Amino acid sequence: MTRRLLGSIKAGLRNTAAVIVCDYGKGVVSQALLNEIKGLCRRRGLWLSLDPKPVRQLNLSGMSLITPNRKEAFELANLPDETRNHLPLADARLMQVAERLLNELRPAVLLITLVN
Repeated sequence: MTRRLLGSIKAGLRNTAAVIVCDYGKGVVSQALLNEIKGLCRRRGLWLSLDPKPVRQLNLSGMSLITPNRKEAFELANLPDETRNHLPLADARLMQVAERLLNELRPAVLLITLVN
């Protein structure tokens, strides 16, 4: 299945400026598939976005954009979500999670959505 998916992705890259991968935790997005897509995008200078579902560990480093929701961000950072502040920038724990993900994964952009 991975080879077929990669074939379809490669064929679609000719007229593409970006690739968006949504992981729903069903097992389709494997590390092997993600590594191949990363390589394809890197070689072509394409933006690569991932909406993660941290059901299993994937190396998400080197992505252009990562868009976890709050729950997923805390799971990716391996930190408990113990507090909430109605002002996201005043939410110290959320800021800690964002800093950890930016430092460890080094995406060009990290967008944490606040609605789970």
